[in-house]
Amino acid sequence: SNILSSFCQFASLQFLSFPVLQVAKSCKTLAVLFVSYVVIGKKFPMFEYIIASVVMIGAGSFFYIYAATTKGGSESTNWSVGLIFLLLFIFLDGFTNVWQGHLSRKYKTSQWQMMLGVNTFSMLLTLLIQGTDNTLVSTIVRLVMEPALMFDVTVFCASAVIGQLFIFHTIAVFGALVFTLISIFRVILSIITSCFLYGHTIVPIGWICILVVFGAMAYRAHLKNKHNAQNKSRKPPIVDVQKLMTAESKA
Repeated sequence: SNILSSFCQFASLQFLSFPVLQVAKSCKTLAVLFVSYVVIGKKFPMFEYIIASVVMIGAGSFFYIYAATTKGGSESTNWSVGLIFLLLFIFLDGFTNVWQGHLSRKYKTSQWQMMLGVNTFSMLLTLLIQGTDNTLVSTIVRLVMEPALMFDVTVFCASAVIGQLFIFHTIAVFGALVFTLISIFRVILSIITSCFLYGHTIVPIGWICILVVFGAMAYRAHLKNKHNAQNKSRKPPIVDVQKLMTAESKA
């Protein structure tokens, strides 16, 4: 699922622009809710479903507006094919996240063990797939013959790995709320940068849809943080039985 989600993500960029992909990624929350219920039977608070629906409506509106405003223009592409790859990416990426969490709780694996296991088997399966369709050798030859491509791929892989390390560190030190807010700011900044560098055009109502989507995500992070804090306060205090017995014996 991890390999297929990455493939569908990159394939969607053949037909859709980068801003559309970034906004559509926000719909992964809805896929996580659906997969969690179907696969492991997990239910979430009602606000999760409400905000996921708002995000889906905002992202869908942005998709429709962007498709309408670029129809017949330089950015006009095969939207139907891109939409199929986009939906597959969202579903598979949501399943990957849910299943990783399930495996982590079931087998008590750390974040580093999960990261190593997923990346190792993803690499092996990718090599197997390229080996079966006879593209592995041509891929290696092209990387060797084109130093610029090799450099770009190396930078891409290094930034992805370092980014994962920062993600784990940010969540561990500052919490999920701060990480979510940073992620939202990063996505909006990347959309603006893409529009500036590659000339993507987004009409004002499209920017309103973007603000609705990421505003809802920020509000969801706030509600989730508040909900988790309430659950922690409701838990009974942990009693150290050994200390209690020692105190009783002294008494």
